[in-house]
Amino acid sequence: MKHLKKCLTLALTALLVLRVCIPALATVEDTGFSDVAASAWYAEAVIYCREHNLMAGIGNNQFAPESNLTRAQLAAVLYRIAGSPAVTGRDAFTDTPDGAWYADAVLWASRQNLVSGYGAGCSAPMIP
Repeated sequence: MKHLKKCLTLALTALLVLRVCIPALATVEDTGFSDVAASAWYAEAVIYCREHNLMAGIGNNQFAPESNLTRAQLAAVLYRIAGSPAVTGRDAFTDTPDGAWYADAVLWASRQNLVSGYGAGCSAPMIP
């Protein structure tokens, strides 16, 4: 039994390594963003985020890979990973405008106890 567990662990580890390495060997021709070169070490990750609707960039065909992730962007990514579940109501933060692109994400993240605010009833969505 101990030998079987060791073999299974080794096999699963090998599969995970292959799962990560094989896509990395593929040639990237176009990332879809003007500021992410196909040769960038993170190009595959950017493509993955775009193709899985986790991140769409900042507009004007830019991804801004060198900028800091804001609290609103993080909430949005986590919300999208969760499948963008339906939410209703408002969060308790005074600085989440109705209809903001991140409003549902912040509401969902606060209900999941993933964000607790920045103090004084604020979520500080644009702070990295």
